[in-house]
Amino acid sequence: LEMAGIRIYVEVTLAMIKPDAMEKALEIENIILQSGFTILKKRKVHLSPEECSELYAEHSGKMFFPSLTAHMSSGPIIAMMLARNKAISYWKELLGPADSMKAKETHPNSLRAIYGTDKIRNGLHGSECFNTAEKEISLMFPAAILEPFPTDLAAKDFLSKFVNPTLLTGLTELCKEKPAEPVVSSVGESVCVCVCACGGWGGGGGWAAGEWALYNEWRIRYPLVVSE
Repeated sequence: LEMAGIRIYVEVTLAMIKPDAMEKALEIENIILQSGFTILKKRKVHLSPEECSELYAEHSGKMFFPSLTAHMSSGPIIAMMLARNKAISYWKELLGPADSMKAKETHPNSLRAIYGTDKIRNGLHGSECFNTAEKEISLMFPAAILEPFPTDLAAKDFLSKFVNPTLLTGLTELCKEKPAEPVVSSVGESVCVCVCACGGWGGGGGWAAGEWALYNEWRIRYPLVVSE
């Protein structure tokens, strides 16, 4: 999102469904969406051992490295660029511990506990931090452009200048009109106000990562108001 020189970015991370969990790919993707993530990019690919070695270069020299690269190159995987507020930490929390056997004991509802079997065949992958996410996304999606994250002050400044005043105006008008269905109507008006304030979804026809995340959040919270 961009307005009057202020830009709001949303955090992104790389997620991968490994060969051992590919049969449950659709089920996993549904969980991802229901957890508030937006899938900005997705591709199904069969990585070569060399590509896997580059992807997991930070683990080179460790005992499990040969087994890891062999498994990751044993069949197709699905790579996804996920976006949401605090995407990296939330995705790691949803994944659970790297060792699926440990995850089954300590985090039984995590994805790795449900779809994995051990430390290598643990079903899914997630970026460890921003620097790792940047590197992994550039490898899996070379055309993707990652922007720096905003400070809390920049985000608050954007909201106070452009969002809050417009929402206040819209809600004031709703109080005057007293609609028959105030909850649904007020939500719908708020969505409309937000979209209008930003110049419409995507401006010139494309959707920025921030717009996707905002739309996805409203779609999940208020399905009757925000339709596909």
